[in-house]
Amino acid sequence: MKSHSCNFSMRVASAVLFSALSLLVAGCGIETSTGGSPVAMGAMSGIVHGGPNPVKFSTITLWETVTAGIPHAVGGTAGSSGYGSQAQILASTTSDGFGAFTFNGGPSYTCDPGEYAYLTSTGGYTGSNTANNNSVEVAVIGSCSQLSSATSIYISEVSTVAAAYALGNFISEDPSFLGGGLQRVYIGAPASNNAATPACTGTGSSMTCTAAGLAHGFQNALELVDSVRYSGSPTGQTNAVPAINGAVVNSNGVIPQALINFIGNVMQSCVNSTGGTGGATPCGKLFTDTTVGSNVPSDTLQAAMNIAKNPTNNVFAIASLATPSSFFSPSLNSAPTDFSLAVTYDGENGTTFGATQYVDLDPADNVYTVATTASTSSDVGGLSSYGAPLFLTTPNTSYFNENVIVADTLGNVWTANTAASGAVLEYSATSGGLEQTISATSPFGLAVDHSNNVYFVQQGSGTTVQYIPQGASAAQGTTLNGGAGPNISGVPSLIAIDSSHNLYANETSAASTKLFSEELVQLGPASCTPPDYCGYLGAPTGSTTTYGATYTTLFDSTGGVWTNNATTLYQTTYNPFTGIAIAKTVTLTAGDVLEAGAIDGSNTIFLPNFTSGTLYQYSTTGNTTIILAPCYAAGGSKNCDALPAFHTPQNVRVDSTGALWVSDPGTGRVVQVLGVASPTWPSLAYGHPGVKP
Repeated sequence: MKSHSCNFSMRVASAVLFSALSLLVAGCGIETSTGGSPVAMGAMSGIVHGGPNPVKFSTITLWETVTAGIPHAVGGTAGSSGYGSQAQILASTTSDGFGAFTFNGGPSYTCDPGEYAYLTSTGGYTGSNTANNNSVEVAVIGSCSQLSSATSIYISEVSTVAAAYALGNFISEDPSFLGGGLQRVYIGAPASNNAATPACTGTGSSMTCTAAGLAHGFQNALELVDSVRYSGSPTGQTNAVPAINGAVVNSNGVIPQALINFIGNVMQSCVNSTGGTGGATPCGKLFTDTTVGSNVPSDTLQAAMNIAKNPTNNVFAIASLATPSSFFSPSLNSAPTDFSLAVTYDGENGTTFGATQYVDLDPADNVYTVATTASTSSDVGGLSSYGAPLFLTTPNTSYFNENVIVADTLGNVWTANTAASGAVLEYSATSGGLEQTISATSPFGLAVDHSNNVYFVQQGSGTTVQYIPQGASAAQGTTLNGGAGPNISGVPSLIAIDSSHNLYANETSAASTKLFSEELVQLGPASCTPPDYCGYLGAPTGSTTTYGATYTTLFDSTGGVWTNNATTLYQTTYNPFTGIAIAKTVTLTAGDVLEAGAIDGSNTIFLPNFTSGTLYQYSTTGNTTIILAPCYAAGGSKNCDALPAFHTPQNVRVDSTGALWVSDPGTGRVVQVLGVASPTWPSLAYGHPGVKP
């Protein structure tokens, strides 16, 4: 490992580091920067437990992430890149007979701006004098830019579960150190997903974007479990509502406290043992039950990450490990449907959203939703990447059918009021202030391109696809190589733009034999540029099968095009001479209604099942499908089934941490699902579908 990180004396033995973030309050977050003066750390103390038992004489290691291109205090510029590829050891010590440890801060102990700190506990003893070399626990700390005050840390199974769900996409372990009680845990991201200020710059094909998935993953982990305090001592318990360092982030948010505690109790079965990988040992049972294919865990962190990423795997067998020891409370009284972890948001600062229709993300992972209330008003709300409130507009009674929403890359949010005398409305993504109202007939299906032109269709009007040029205050029809644009036949619905800037429209007519009602294809000549198009294809599928309404069009990183109707997912191919053809048909359900989905950075498709209140996860590479039914378990409830996280999920987006954001009009919630997806570029305008930042 390169020793290029903090200016930290590795000769200081057990007295080492640390410190922490200044108090994070609602609306604030982990600050990031790229380079700058090293930050002197304050003192840090803490305790490591296995459930109720102190973990004695474990190796406590303080780490700093290492990002390519960020200058470091020692060793120049870091050379690491990729997810979980490397991290820097700042210091190491050993917990005492009570599980306690201390690092002494001071001006000689520094951490680099733009990086993040975390602690690991490996090995150690609990109930016997035999070391458990399969015990690995993690507690995330936060941004080096804020590590200047004294900090108290509680490392436990639930802090490890929080890291696994929030940062699993960014974690790896050095294979050279597995199983020996001195495991090396790397948390990191490429520079493209560790931006100080995530944003998109430029337009058209020259647009470039950066994301902040690493920062947001740390924020999410800190939100889930009370493991870090900057004054006082953390409880080590799971939070009930989103809170960072004791400050409530959003009082309308609910964390499934009993589910996280339940998984912590599962981990406890291994931590509070003498270890081992044999099938008869508690650790052996855990590793066997959390094995996924060739991915066989050898420590508790790896097991937790496998549960987070594969929440439907061996649920009942894994759940049985939580008893009879159940230190973390409240805990579930029975096995959940699966281990998917959903944080639900009903509104902001005591005010509910209404029936949330659709969601969209901006380049900084901020989440925007549009909601309606009893066909009398609509409102627009914004949440940060970890659920802190940004704004919630006053209910609009003039335009009360705002049903779809899209964020551009310039700090604006657009909605479509679908009434016959409707409008496309532009809001500030910062304040929620209404910036302009553009009248339109039954507008729907908003999309924004990489020049920040906004497109929409007009349901049932038979007119061309409309667009609002960037900075304009009126809409106009698209044209084809200088001529008139195509008319929409049938009832157009959602539209989407692929990485080559081709524009697709779905059709919602129940009797349709088309998967796409219109496709605008940019074929040339070079003088034909968006928002004008060079070619038009409104082709049928070539089949007499009635597909009914189609709800979404998704693009994978290989150029594959996917769409779905209520029950089935289709992969299509396009040929400018022969039209659209079906390459693959995947029947996912019978009689239910699958609605508008999303694709992550590993080409996995997520589709909400409006009827069953579940989320379908389909791997385009593995051709496998699982069904997610996240736990709610609010207010100390110990029963997931009594209050499901979803009721009628309608729309999905994926952010740069891999978190899913789902609108659910039946509950009036925006639901964040952690752990299952891969990071992707949050802004669709960037045109990088199926690609990790």
